[in-house]
Amino acid sequence: MPEQDSLSKWHFIRPWHPRLSLFVKEITSVSATFVIVSLAGRDHFEPDDGPTPTSDQSVVPDPLSKGVSVKVNGTPWPKCLARLSDNADEAMIIVYGLMPGRHYDIELGLIAGEKLRGQIVTETVASDGARSNSDSTPQVGVFSSAASRSLVVDHSPSPPSPSPPSTPCGGPSYSSQTFEDYLGSLRLSLSHLQAEHETLSNSLKSARRDSQKAQAAQRTEISSLKRAAQKHSAGDTRMRQKARALEEAVKQAVKGREDVEAEYALLEATRVEQEAELADALRRFEEARIRAEEWRTRREKAEEETGNKLQGAKAELAAVEARLEKLRAKRERLEGRPGEADGEEDDSSNLGAPASGGGLVGELEAKLREMSLERERIEADPCGQVIGVPSYCDEAEKSAGGDVRPPGHNRHSARSKRSAHSHQHSHSRAATHSSPTSASTARQSPTLQRTHTARGSGSGSGKGSITRRKSSPPPHSQAEKSALSLNAPPFEPGSVKGKGNRGGR
Repeated sequence: MPEQDSLSKWHFIRPWHPRLSLFVKEITSVSATFVIVSLAGRDHFEPDDGPTPTSDQSVVPDPLSKGVSVKVNGTPWPKCLARLSDNADEAMIIVYGLMPGRHYDIELGLIAGEKLRGQIVTETVASDGARSNSDSTPQVGVFSSAASRSLVVDHSPSPPSPSPPSTPCGGPSYSSQTFEDYLGSLRLSLSHLQAEHETLSNSLKSARRDSQKAQAAQRTEISSLKRAAQKHSAGDTRMRQKARALEEAVKQAVKGREDVEAEYALLEATRVEQEAELADALRRFEEARIRAEEWRTRREKAEEETGNKLQGAKAELAAVEARLEKLRAKRERLEGRPGEADGEEDDSSNLGAPASGGGLVGELEAKLREMSLERERIEADPCGQVIGVPSYCDEAEKSAGGDVRPPGHNRHSARSKRSAHSHQHSHSRAATHSSPTSASTARQSPTLQRTHTARGSGSGSGKGSITRRKSSPPPHSQAEKSALSLNAPPFEPGSVKGKGNRGGR
């Protein structure tokens, strides 16, 4: 019996995997902090059982070596942090990025299959009392050693685990469990499962309530957002219209910029062409200016030469005019003045004799007429030459004696002679014309002619006429008369000649 009693004593057997416990260390409005610790060597040991077995290896990093999965409301949550303590006997997991005042279902699990689910409500504002009581936060759940088994939060006290105490590593383990003990363990497991079922049901109900509340809050928020959207719909419409107008303006600006750039490129090309044309025009302008300077120089030189020629021509013209004036004066001197010619013409018209020109030409013409009349008279009455002396002999003597007179006196004497001769010729001509009428008149004509001749000569020279035959010129032969008539200028009446001179002047 004593041996049987010693064999039937309970022994603790260490499970295959160490038991891990999860504690909530801190909950804030936006995060939750969890701590995972190992329960090996801490639970289900009595003080009488002897020394607590220890292990040289760390029990926390081994299950966490494959990783930890975190899900929030059934969705993988990437915003989490994990860290091991220096002693490697606990691990800290921080879940952040939560919204204040909402319910979250956080699920922590190992990659090997162990996981823990529980509901956590974040605080709106984290208080100092919650932070001070973080060490006394109740245990949320415990990871079991079974891979397919999950434990949740259990706030009710539970009896100690029926598993026997563990023995030192490597030592033999003996099980003296009976049917009743096994039945009791099953009942205990059933009670735990029922409690877990109730807990899960309560959790499901609370989750439904939380989801309904969340849905209601979401509906309320959606309705408030709809009202806000409806309230700001007009402004939103205006802003959209403005945005569309701005987009259209931007498009127009872009199009205008493209047009301006194209036009700028065209203008730039045109500017280059115009600059080339301007350079060509400037070059041609310089060439034209150089040619203009050359032609201006030539023109100035030509003008200077023309001016010199003009000055020479003017000087020559002045000389010609002076010569012309001299010739005119000489012509007047030879032909006589217009006034004198007019006076003589009047006298001739009064006497019935033809007018003769003034000046030396007139005197010569008068002498020529006188000589022709004398010749006719002599031819008509040759006997009359012995009695009377022709007047041209006296005139020849006078001219011979008057050569010694001064030049100023010749003209005056010529005028007096011309008046005397004209008077004598008129009487002689009258006598000649009257000779055919009667013989007595013809016989008396030499006496009358001699008387008139004496008077004319006396008035011209102041001396008596001397009847000398030898002083008269010898009679001219027929050849000499023809030569004299050919050399003489054509006869013109004094009136016609005077009019021609006046018209020319």
